[in-house]
Amino acid sequence: MSTTSLSPQRLAIRRARRRLFIWPLCFLIVVSTILFLLIRPASPSEQQSAGPVAGQAVPDFTLPTLNGTQSGPSQFRGHPLFLQFWAVNCTSCAHERLGLLKASAPFVHKGGIALGVDAYLETPGMVSAYLKSHREPYTIILVDSNGAVVFGKFHVIGVPTSLFIDRQGIIRKVVIGEMTEGGFRDAFNQILG
Repeated sequence: MSTTSLSPQRLAIRRARRRLFIWPLCFLIVVSTILFLLIRPASPSEQQSAGPVAGQAVPDFTLPTLNGTQSGPSQFRGHPLFLQFWAVNCTSCAHERLGLLKASAPFVHKGGIALGVDAYLETPGMVSAYLKSHREPYTIILVDSNGAVVFGKFHVIGVPTSLFIDRQGIIRKVVIGEMTEGGFRDAFNQILG
């Protein structure tokens, strides 16, 4: 029976049945594809580009401090190291600042080093001006004005990004985003050993 011999009503019913079958099928294909992409394990190259990973050695670098000298993680091997990528205009950084200040004081007192890296490509002048009216918990502040370390070596995707590094230079914990005072304290205790 050809479609030309079908009544307009029957043609409409056939089209509606096809649509009822095609749309759910398309939906299932799209959902399956999305789930596959989300659930599959990341490839080694994707893991490498995602930034630092707990259990690996911290990549070494040197950057200028606010007083013009150079500094980086390898200088502090033998000390527990807190490395945080932050920024002057970062609201999440500001929200966690009080808890970080409280938790970092005992950490630094016990020999820990707190290294802050400005991650928004801000100039040393901007960072210095900010520090005149804000207390920071960092032992040393580094400025990455061109992003070579922040984006090139560490692939930072958001600030604050906090790395907790043991005395041997092994990253023990990576946290992207705000932390609480208790979270900082627990992570500091973990690397103080």
